[in-house]
Amino acid sequence: MSKDTLLIGDMQEGSWYELFLLAQEDCMYQPENPVFFIRLQEMLQKHPEAVFKYVEFMEIAGGLNPPPSFGDSLAADDTSLPDTEVILRETLEAEEAIEQQRQKEQARSFSQTVEKAAAAMIEKIRMDRQAEAFLKPKKQRVENFLQLGAIAALIIIALSIVWVGRRSPQSQETSVAVATVAESINAKWGNMATPYEVGSWLYTSNEPIWLQEGLVKVRFDHGTEVILEAPCEFNFLSADKMKLDLGRLCAKVTPKGHGFTVEAPGCSIVDLGTEFGIIATVEGTSEAHVLDGQVELWEEKPSGRSQISYRLQKGQVGSFNRGGNVCIEKRFAQPMAFIREMPKENRISVPGKILDLADIVGGGNGFGTGRLDQAIDPETGEQLETYVHLGKNGTGIFALVAWSPYIDGVFTFGSSDNKIQINSSGYRHAFGLSHGRYYAPVLNVGNINRVDSIDPVVIQGVAYGSKEHPAISLHSDLGITFDLQALRNHNPLLRITRFEALCAINEYSSDPPKTIDAEYWIFLDNHLAERFIHYKYEPREIRLEIPDGTNFLTLVCTRGKSNYGDWSIFARPILVLEPR
Repeated sequence: MSKDTLLIGDMQEGSWYELFLLAQEDCMYQPENPVFFIRLQEMLQKHPEAVFKYVEFMEIAGGLNPPPSFGDSLAADDTSLPDTEVILRETLEAEEAIEQQRQKEQARSFSQTVEKAAAAMIEKIRMDRQAEAFLKPKKQRVENFLQLGAIAALIIIALSIVWVGRRSPQSQETSVAVATVAESINAKWGNMATPYEVGSWLYTSNEPIWLQEGLVKVRFDHGTEVILEAPCEFNFLSADKMKLDLGRLCAKVTPKGHGFTVEAPGCSIVDLGTEFGIIATVEGTSEAHVLDGQVELWEEKPSGRSQISYRLQKGQVGSFNRGGNVCIEKRFAQPMAFIREMPKENRISVPGKILDLADIVGGGNGFGTGRLDQAIDPETGEQLETYVHLGKNGTGIFALVAWSPYIDGVFTFGSSDNKIQINSSGYRHAFGLSHGRYYAPVLNVGNINRVDSIDPVVIQGVAYGSKEHPAISLHSDLGITFDLQALRNHNPLLRITRFEALCAINEYSSDPPKTIDAEYWIFLDNHLAERFIHYKYEPREIRLEIPDGTNFLTLVCTRGKSNYGDWSIFARPILVLEPR
């Protein structure tokens, strides 16, 4: 590539070094018309990743052709030459003073970076070639002196380009980049003309950022990582502080980020070396769940932070409640209420758009945090770590599920009582006579090898039991009720518009298809919305609109005429979410 054909937009890494050399020659031999130095500045702006290569190049160039030591090495008639070391120090001090006025923390970090780079280069030059300096002619000493000044100036300019690039284009006087978008999955930004992409800088601002759908991981300069889950409203206040107005996040703080703070409604959570999750609701309440380490919880008042703080240990929950008080809750932290790692596998769920009910059965929040093969005891409502073959007679009792805020309860059928309570409001429905016996718990289908026909779950040739293909196993004469209002509270500013599922009997067993059947019932509150008999190999798609204000969704399976093989499945059981 010739000098005249160096095109900035098309430049590859191999061409960078050629431009580095040409720019250096410009500064030394034709400073009145530094064409390639101007092109260098343009290239560094277009290719920020080239800045550090450029700094390395200048350090190497200084080591190969260093100038002499200053002071005694210059002849008497050279004393009028400027002292580059003084100029560099004064430039750095001036830059530091300006940046301290704008943003003290960022200015300090910038000036330290520049000073270390330049000082290291100068020291290397002095130490390596000090002895040779006195053997060179005076003219060569002067040229090397000027070269050092050019190199130091170029390093300052290069790092300054990075610094200016990290200023917000909207408000360079007040807004500073403090983090970057490290990962993004199905992200949809609600209030931005130009959405953030992976690698985008995130700036301090008082204006909130609205994540409407998906997941985003942001990484601060000190290494702290925060996963934000839609719907979510947040903004960045400084290099060590952000604000969560609505939604939920999970933060993993590095040792360098010690003291990282999140402001939430009514309180501030200050890191003491930890991992924590925060939920901020539309009602103005907030919760802090300590997943590892410890945090301090401070009450925030209109007049400022109070003098009272609470120290929370791993497993504790602190909150700002509806009574306007900050307190430590008498319940355990819920790790599965938060997305703690960005998912690597495909999932049916999308925060802010699609909620997976099978994941909730598995102890999750509906967006992939639950465990496959986790189950619920239909008699007690207790959590079972894995599938258990039961084979019991039902009691017909509605059991509350205390460990999940999203499940109202579960129930079995008695052999004599045909009116069964199906939700916590006390409503009882007459299902008719039932066998009353059940063989399995309510299950988030997974991949554990079992001795019965439920493993694997296959419908229309598709294997279910993953987060991409989820399913709820609801063996005959069982029911489960989901709390839709609790789901709305934890998915603020969203409507639950529709329930969708593929209702089927597991096709894996070798029983004759037409002799296996089951009856499906779907309730919205106390209203029977769907009822049908289903036969094996004849799955039925359900798309049920959910009116605003509906509190409960109840799924029930009862025994058909065959009285065997009726392993009933709700495959792909999802709630469709839309903005209000």
